[in-house]
Amino acid sequence: MDFNDSPEDAAFRAEWREWLAANAAPLGGDMHGFGAFVLRGGFDDDQIERAREWQRRLASDGWGAINWPVEYGGRGATPTQSWIYGQELSAYDVPPDTYAIGLGMIGPTIIGCGTSEQKARFLPPMLDGSEIWCQLWSEPEAGSDVASLRTRTDYDDSRGVWIVNGQKVWTSGAQ
Repeated sequence: MDFNDSPEDAAFRAEWREWLAANAAPLGGDMHGFGAFVLRGGFDDDQIERAREWQRRLASDGWGAINWPVEYGGRGATPTQSWIYGQELSAYDVPPDTYAIGLGMIGPTIIGCGTSEQKARFLPPMLDGSEIWCQLWSEPEAGSDVASLRTRTDYDDSRGVWIVNGQKVWTSGAQ
């Protein structure tokens, strides 16, 4: 198996390295990014604002959701390029990935299954960091096994709204 970058992947790596060198500080002796987040026990307002500004900068330069199709602000990156992205990013002091659930799970679902209106409404603020998304899958008897979920929605004709019925035990990213 050849683990060397293809010419296309080498060009991607070089471009990403150049961007990182111009926009982020290399990791030093003090932990500021994800390590500090874990040691502190979660997000605080300063961390959220730092993450928001970082996501905004990534998105404005086309690095905000590299796996997304180009027409939605992504780069259409390959799986290998996604790996390269993470590998290179790990050497820099950047905020924790506050946007992972939205950009990595919900955004791709909307891209694949959403209406044009949903894409126009939800994808831009997800990409530019104005909205942070969380997931609500865990239930007392299902955990995160999506196939075992019992929560359902019922349409209330009299009010013209959907009612969510069920119970959650934790919410990833809601803090």
